[in-house]
Amino acid sequence: GNRSASLSKTHQLRFTRSWLDAIDIYEQYTKNKELLNRSIIFPIFSGLFVLVKFGKIEQDKERTFELQLITKFIREAKAFDDPVHYTRALAMECEYFCKVGKYKKALTSFDELAKQYVPEEHSDAIAQAYGSDRTSQAFAHRALCLMELGRESVCIA
Repeated sequence: GNRSASLSKTHQLRFTRSWLDAIDIYEQYTKNKELLNRSIIFPIFSGLFVLVKFGKIEQDKERTFELQLITKFIREAKAFDDPVHYTRALAMECEYFCKVGKYKKALTSFDELAKQYVPEEHSDAIAQAYGSDRTSQAFAHRALCLMELGRESVCIA
């Protein structure tokens, strides 16, 4: 369930602040140091994305915070070289571009995701890392983008 929905406004702000603090601490620490395993940041990226998605983090009109978050996630996940995290990051990018009406960019993100994602190999690991296979949800965003571009026949095929 959505735990933060049952929290008071003050606790919701503290809850959100703790996620933002986590990414700030990570970024400050890794500025001058190299971590052996940078994967500790991936759940933080995903958690912040969920908070953004549900309006718990205010953004400017251009959704700069969200796009920067996704860009950082993709960079870190690509460097980590694990399709579990890289495809999750690409799924976030696909969802973002679909949401802001940049359907062709969303499809480009999806195409990269599709090259990496093997459901039989990755789905369980993604669900374990993120609570559900959020990468598989990109298939729905792909369908929406194709429909918005008038390419329904490709969507159904």
